[in-house]
Amino acid sequence: MLHYERWKIIAVCASVIIAAILCIPNILPKAQQEVLSNYGLRPMTLGLDLQGGSNVLMEVDRKDLLEQLKLRLPSDTRGVLSSARIAYSDIKRTATGVSVNISKPEDMAKAKEQLQTLLQPQQGSLLSGGIQLNLFTLETLPSGYALNVSETGLDARVARAIQQSLRIIENRINALGTTEPVIQQQGADRIAIQLPGVQDPDKVKDLIGKTAKLTFQLLCEDQPGGAAQLPPPECRAYPLKEDVDKAVKAKAEEASLTPQELEKLPQLWVQTSSRATVDGADLNDAQPAFDQNNRPVVTFRFNQKGALRFGKLTSENVNKPFAIILDNVVQSYPVINEPILGGTGQISGQFSTEETANLAIVLRSGALPAKLTIVEERTVGPSLGADSVR
Repeated sequence: MLHYERWKIIAVCASVIIAAILCIPNILPKAQQEVLSNYGLRPMTLGLDLQGGSNVLMEVDRKDLLEQLKLRLPSDTRGVLSSARIAYSDIKRTATGVSVNISKPEDMAKAKEQLQTLLQPQQGSLLSGGIQLNLFTLETLPSGYALNVSETGLDARVARAIQQSLRIIENRINALGTTEPVIQQQGADRIAIQLPGVQDPDKVKDLIGKTAKLTFQLLCEDQPGGAAQLPPPECRAYPLKEDVDKAVKAKAEEASLTPQELEKLPQLWVQTSSRATVDGADLNDAQPAFDQNNRPVVTFRFNQKGALRFGKLTSENVNKPFAIILDNVVQSYPVINEPILGGTGQISGQFSTEETANLAIVLRSGALPAKLTIVEERTVGPSLGADSVR
């Protein structure tokens, strides 16, 4: 006859009782599960294979990132040459950057020294040995110089954008209350996202895919008088939100517009110079709210650096219009009636209450450093997991 010591029997019984208590939340209704969670008793979290959900693969849009890097090159080039009192002419945009002619041959060496300050050193990835790379290259031309985005520098910027995007996407998904999401890098320029139990994947895709790049930019003095006009060198054309919304509504088969369709909409020209721009990356907080006419808006607050820049921009441009631009669409373009020195403001437009709530989430979590496109989307059914659970 087998004989067990008393302490072993007590230990086995205690283990069984504790295991049974820990399993209780799995068979209770959700309301009672929330009560028990206050005491540390939580149900087992089912992953994507057990309860189904969405599996999304996103990729950094290298072409869009390249365009963003090239955008301020003309104004930056003009700025460093003007500050050094170097005569120049004929600044032109190129496929990978910008070219400039130096008027006096004796200024070539001095111009090269000044333009080298724009090369923007980048920390290379582990694949490149972690060595420092320049984002731009400086090429000598017969009568000037060309600044071009380098391939190795662009690769380093993509790698940095992936690391930043992982953190930002995680913050956005956590704000929705999604349990046990899996967010990880795949390859050099892709992010794999698994969202167990998500019932509305389109809403989540819109939230995590929105770049949420917010800028405040002065309008150009000249504005387009007709269709198919090109903006001046230091200006860029953007469509208005109300026109984009109308075009999307009329295009019933899709929920977005192609770049070619956006170009056909009425445009506003805004200045791209850093002197005429305040970046939304300096936002401290953003919240959904209502204005005095009870229309949904998003209120925002800058950090100290952003508040100083915003105050300087509005102080120097009273009675001038400036555009509030979100993801390359002009939300509104109010006139600066007086300096805005408190570092706070609001973004108005034709928003719904749900849109302001989602916009506040993405602004609080920060703007994605680059546009992400969905290259693969799969909805995983819970049939195999349901068998395992049973």
